Amino acid sequence: MKNNNHRATNNVQRQTTNIQRSFLQVLKFANHTIPEFVEVRGKPWIYYGENNNYPDYLINLFNRSAKHNAIVTSKKEYIAGNGWFVNEAGLSPAQNAEVLALTKQANMDESLDDLLEKVALDLEIFGGFALQVIYTKGTGRIAEVYHIDFSKIRASHDGTFYYFSNDWTKYHQSLEDTGLKGFNPFNPAKPVGAQLLYFKEYRPRLEVYPIPDYIGCIPYIEIDYEIANYHLNNIKNGFCASFMINFNNGTPTPEEQATIEKQIRNKFTGTDNAGRFVLNFSDDKSEAPTLLPLQVPDIDKQFALLNESVQQEIFTGHKITSPMLFGIKTTGQLGGRDELREASELFQNTYVNHKQQLLNRVFNSLLQANGVMTKPLRIVPTTPLKWQLPDTIIATAMTKDEVRENIGLKPLQIKGVSDVLPPLAQLTVPKEKL
Repeated sequence: MKNNNHRATNNVQRQTTNIQRSFLQVLKFANHTIPEFVEVRGKPWIYYGENNNYPDYLINLFNRSAKHNAIVTSKKEYIAGNGWFVNEAGLSPAQNAEVLALTKQANMDESLDDLLEKVALDLEIFGGFALQVIYTKGTGRIAEVYHIDFSKIRASHDGTFYYFSNDWTKYHQSLEDTGLKGFNPFNPAKPVGAQLLYFKEYRPRLEVYPIPDYIGCIPYIEIDYEIANYHLNNIKNGFCASFMINFNNGTPTPEEQATIEKQIRNKFTGTDNAGRFVLNFSDDKSEAPTLLPLQVPDIDKQFALLNESVQQEIFTGHKITSPMLFGIKTTGQLGGRDELREASELFQNTYVNHKQQLLNRVFNSLLQANGVMTKPLRIVPTTPLKWQLPDTIIATAMTKDEVRENIGLKPLQIKGVSDVLPPLAQLTVPKEKL
């Protein structure tokens, strides 16, 4: 019996050490590195990341991190602005009609504003976007423009051909299995069939695929959703994350172990059982189960500090000077109208304008392929907050009834002359000069 207790105690210590080590590794990630774009023998396309799935990884970041998702989505809204504006100056009636027709219906299902929303989002997630350009037979003029999912495009070794696939995780690609097909690059000098306009933002030493602006804060984006995932699982499995039960009456069979584990999980895990206690019935005190607490001290404070650090690093990586613009309130920011207006103007001038100019050039190049050389398309920026006087100054220039009306109250009722004039006895009548 003494040997059994000794072995059980050693087993408990080993299990405790392993669990503590696992807990400390919850937020230990592999080092994040810039993706490699490599040639693979026998494949005519360059791999987009080690396993050819780096765009899928970026989409996963976008879908799982609440902070990152909110920032990227809001950036897309800022860049797309209020849609396209057509400057008719310098256009012939025929050109004007052609440009207006394209903006209203870029293809069978989408307007040019619809395309703008999609390419703006791709530009923020991936650092690039792709458009399928279809020419009219015979005339060689652009007839339709379609958005192509940027994550499904791969480039050839020399960048002179592009490939589309619905699933790049598969090693063997074919039209039947993955929808594999190829595109020539956009070239208005050879207006034939369907071509791919592949746009990527410039970065030194990146000749094939782009990387996003926020590349530097990707480790913190990972931490952001891992924190949420940890808390979710900690709530779902709250009991087993807080205590380890060791039964000191021998080692049961694997089937018995599974049955005991299932019974405890069903009875004591979950948010509805938080704070409950365990009842144990045993004939011998020496055979009572051992409960070992596995709580890390001040874990709530550690996560609060980590979350604050993660939030700041994500803002920095996204070049965010005022989180208020993205619906995120931080300590020290009042959130007043003037502060929001100034932050909006700063973000528009330092970030959004550059992105809009890129898109203006790309979409106007499509019109130039059809002979329209005046660059009539321009993205309309979002309307900034209008400047106005503070409420305290406005109130001093208003009458009492105007103030009451402004706050939804009825004007004061005047009952008679006596309410507005002093009694006659109090009036001083000047003596008539003799």
